[in-house]
Amino acid sequence: EDLVFQMYEVEHIAFLPIPLDMRMVRIALDTARRHYALNHRMNGVIISNRNFQVFLLLGEIMYAESNLRVVDIYTASGNKLTITMKLNAFQEELDTRFVRCHQSYIVNMQYVKMYLCDMNDPDYAYIEMKNGNRIPVSVRRQKETRNALLKYYRALMHRTEDENIYII
Repeated sequence: EDLVFQMYEVEHIAFLPIPLDMRMVRIALDTARRHYALNHRMNGVIISNRNFQVFLLLGEIMYAESNLRVVDIYTASGNKLTITMKLNAFQEELDTRFVRCHQSYIVNMQYVKMYLCDMNDPDYAYIEMKNGNRIPVSVRRQKETRNALLKYYRALMHRTEDENIYII
């Protein structure tokens, strides 16, 4: 009986059925992470345009692509937000998990599946995202991009052995 009342003393995210359904556990953990980011760290960016203003968690941004002063922001949930802004200005709003791999692209390293460089044409390199999209890496930014990815995944390996990441 005391447990029922104690339940209201803490902030809860979800009630999980027993036996545990791992899909429901993952959903609850994802919801808790988002809730924590919104309420404790505010680890996001406010995206504004003439028609809307939205708070976007940095962890939801997969990559951004620029064409002159128009930036398309691609999210993990499959949405695309278009804003009028220089890519440099947008990049200033991001944290260290993002790398500028091309004049027109910034990628979130947590969504990078592979970095590939053509052995026959060393000037040709690209990043394959976890959703299968390929992002070009400019010759000028290859070394910086490769080093940023290595540093990011070395640090990540100390925390988790979550998914297979290949740097070729």
